Amino acid sequence: MSAAVIAVQIFNALMLLLAVISGIYVWFNARKIGMNHWVWTILTVVLFPIGLISYLLYRYLKLKN
Repeated sequence: MSAAVIAVQIFNALMLLLAVISGIYVWFNARKIGMNHWVWTILTVVLFPIGLISYLLYRYLKLKN
């Protein structure tokens, strides 16, 4: 395998790991503040990183009011 293929595989593995970690964070955080943690976790993992940014923005606006 070439170095470029290995680099892409490492990058993909890191993106998957970050998606899983953000899903775990959203799961516990949304459950703690009374939001629908199932929906937010699925959206965060499937639409990573847009889902995580959306969750954090929605949470910020919800807690601000």
